[in-house]
Amino acid sequence: MSPMVQYGDESDHVRYPIRAAPNIEGGSDRHLLMGDTESCRLYELFDARKRWDGWHAGSGATWDLTSNALRP
Repeated sequence: MSPMVQYGDESDHVRYPIRAAPNIEGGSDRHLLMGDTESCRLYELFDARKRWDGWHAGSGATWDLTSNALRP
């Protein structure tokens, strides 16, 4: 699922594996973390919210957990 992101130029544009009923961090940041053990990837959405027209987030990022490379 590809959420609509507010800060698209600062986000990774990939499909995020959002479960049907994910646990979202309480408070104002509303982080949503997702892991894919098969591809060894970590996904994060900031300010994640489900609305009538789909998922929305402030930004999104993904990390390759098999690499020590820094994100740009």
